[in-house]
Amino acid sequence: ALCNLCCYSGVSDKFSSFHVDFLSFINHRDQRCHSDGVNSGDWSIERGGGRGPGMYPSVAELSAVIDTAPWSASVTGSQKAAKTGVVEYTLELTSPKGTPFVRSFRYSKLREIHKELVKMFPRMMKDANDVFPGKSWVGGSTVVRDRISALNRYFQIVFGLRLLAESIVLRVGLGLMEGVVWYRTLSSCPVSTILDRKGIRWVPATVEESGGKVYLVTYSQEYGAVRTLYCDSAEFFYRITKRQLYCASKAAYCERWLGSIASANRMVAKIKADAASVRQRCSVIDVPLFEGGRLISDGKIDALVASLKGTDMIIRAQTKTCVDIYLINTKLLYLVRAAGSRSILADMPHDRLIELSQLQDSVLLKRCVTPAVTYFLRAGEELQCHRELVQTISALSLITGIDLHVTIHLERPWPDIGLLLEMLRKHHDTVRLIRFVLSRPRQVMIGAVQELKRLATNGTPHRALTPDQSKVASVDFFELVRLIASVTENELSPDDFIAPSCCTLLEPLLEKMNYGQFKIRPCDSAGAMAILIPAKAGDNISLNKCVDTEVLMDGLEPLCLPDGPKTTLGMAAVARKALKDSIRPKHDRSPVVAELLSESSGAGSLVKLLGKSQVLLVHRAVDLAALDIEHVLAPVEFSPIVESVTSSM
Repeated sequence: ALCNLCCYSGVSDKFSSFHVDFLSFINHRDQRCHSDGVNSGDWSIERGGGRGPGMYPSVAELSAVIDTAPWSASVTGSQKAAKTGVVEYTLELTSPKGTPFVRSFRYSKLREIHKELVKMFPRMMKDANDVFPGKSWVGGSTVVRDRISALNRYFQIVFGLRLLAESIVLRVGLGLMEGVVWYRTLSSCPVSTILDRKGIRWVPATVEESGGKVYLVTYSQEYGAVRTLYCDSAEFFYRITKRQLYCASKAAYCERWLGSIASANRMVAKIKADAASVRQRCSVIDVPLFEGGRLISDGKIDALVASLKGTDMIIRAQTKTCVDIYLINTKLLYLVRAAGSRSILADMPHDRLIELSQLQDSVLLKRCVTPAVTYFLRAGEELQCHRELVQTISALSLITGIDLHVTIHLERPWPDIGLLLEMLRKHHDTVRLIRFVLSRPRQVMIGAVQELKRLATNGTPHRALTPDQSKVASVDFFELVRLIASVTENELSPDDFIAPSCCTLLEPLLEKMNYGQFKIRPCDSAGAMAILIPAKAGDNISLNKCVDTEVLMDGLEPLCLPDGPKTTLGMAAVARKALKDSIRPKHDRSPVVAELLSESSGAGSLVKLLGKSQVLLVHRAVDLAALDIEHVLAPVEFSPIVESVTSSM
């Protein structure tokens, strides 16, 4: 259906295969589409009376596409691993293009892949689940033969359905990542949008793997496939996005999944509805208090607060160009009274924050107000930024219990952030959020698009790009992750970063701790975060050094379930059990974790852990030359550029 929606008539033949690919994506997970009025589990998809725009294909047409086996597979035998002596089963595969693959796996690995497939496709895996061989405590050749026979039947069923054969969980599990399409989305051709100035026109796009890297591939009628580097490490991208790719959890935070907007039963009306709800789904909304050379009126503030009714958004009040600190303080105090219990970020230059903190009736004394400072840092400006932030933190630390949010936009060539990051981590009692944002200045963006146009015109495939060309056409936030690992000498490694959507698990805890109500719904394909906790030496370390964060987040999911614990004490018990199940041998490096693990600990220990934590967030800004509708529909903040992009829908 989206083929008819997005693909233009008269497109070249290569888009015909793209139609088929979109059809094969229908019902990517059979429990995801319940909100669209489609009984996807029974494949009872509504039919239209013709083949016009927005009409669904028939069930017979769908079956012809989905039930065609693109791969063939057979388990041909077994052998014992040379080093361990453990039996491994040999799986021979043939791709749709006739490429042979031979892989060897232990039974335990195949069992893990099977469990993930059952999570992702519970109904479609019913027959395969019946024949998958169970555990056996008795060894011997008979058991191995029986397993080979059962695994043969199992893989014939799995690879007999194209949807299963091409699923990410199976391809990644079997080590067949080359060419994997992570998810399908909508984008706008950067050449048409930036250079030809035709505005934002949503066209089909994919986020796919090639050569161990992940690319955003936009399919333009004029320029064909235009590729932008999304992430330099497919392995890292998979680990960060898999929660939203699978959406296997029943927790409330899985209300969106990557690729949902591009599935065939999401029509124009649904896309428009999603666009209208972006504002409610954002965590932060930008509000400039100074416009047209003067502060906005109290009436405009009242209207703004009224428009946010029913949302949990944080107001980020920006006063960058106003010089009178007394007027700023008065206006912010009015905003606090109008907003009630809603959280407010007072974002302003460092010198204004210092002046504001010294006022006797400063708005920063209000619990609902958090100071914030934003920098656009370029190489050569590191020492000035470091000096100003030290002054700001010194002034704010005189106010008991105050927190500071620091946002630093970075651009190539990367500045040296080593000393800056070290200083911010040492002041974890004051600096609660450190946000590094990958931003491309307008002139850099135009240069990148000009290079993309030249390559597209010459028909240069993305594999033939030189390193310099790949760097220009890049919105890869993993570069920032590696930069942080480099300046910290791998103390904060890529393994310490987790999916930003894990923050959603904190929503009920923050509400119970009277921090307010928050709605945290970030897009995992746009960034990653690390949670830092106090260490014995007085500094902080990554939470991942003390616990397995993946296991911990799985254990915390009951907090978001409708029947989950409602009291702070019950939440503390869930958190303590999750910690015990995910603990690492060196957990004693953090006294807060050790205290929470003790049986006598209660809600106070959990509050202490959250109260002392520091979040390091790395993400890309919404980029007009690399638009991804999934990122636009779940941005970190409702900025002017997000507002203009959603209005194009």
